[in-house]
Amino acid sequence: MLNWLMFAIFFMSTLSAIYSLAQIYVTEVKADKALLQFSEELSSPEYLDEQKPVIKATRFSQTHYEERPKVGEVFAKIEIPSIKLEAAIIEGTGVEQLDKGVGHYEGSVLPGETDNTVLAGHRDTVFKSLKNVEIGDIVRITTAKGTFVYEIQEQLVVDKHDRTIIVPTESATITIITCYPFDFIGPAPERFILQGVLIDET
Repeated sequence: MLNWLMFAIFFMSTLSAIYSLAQIYVTEVKADKALLQFSEELSSPEYLDEQKPVIKATRFSQTHYEERPKVGEVFAKIEIPSIKLEAAIIEGTGVEQLDKGVGHYEGSVLPGETDNTVLAGHRDTVFKSLKNVEIGDIVRITTAKGTFVYEIQEQLVVDKHDRTIIVPTESATITIITCYPFDFIGPAPERFILQGVLIDET
């Protein structure tokens, strides 16, 4: 009887592990597909014809979007060279959006605009290397409006219920959020935060 019980526990544990790995794989495939879709749109002749000369930016950007992306729409690409991260940014932070890549919090401004741009992603897929980002590292975001370069200036960990980081700012800033600890099993109790300021745009 004991042997059968141990076998059943082992079998269920193995199935659970296989399911978790499959979910991670499916999520990564969706993220790659979303990034490819955005890259193809960005390299289209229609987009390239609209590009403007390089503009040296201040922290108070003049960038403004006439239309906001719809929930679920891939509208940007994020790159963090120091950790070799490249992923699509999707409007919204629901389950479906975060399965495809990095989600943009609907209540925040879009990349490049003056105020706080808030992004979120899963710690075990798209943001699994985020813990290796250091102060001074660069975050590059490309949209149809241009490429916006942010410099990370702060790194902190807060309780998952803490909303003090999703607040308006006077300058063009970015807030990147993921669950913490990175190796926690189940729903994580805290959030890992990176915050940076806009230093350049083209």
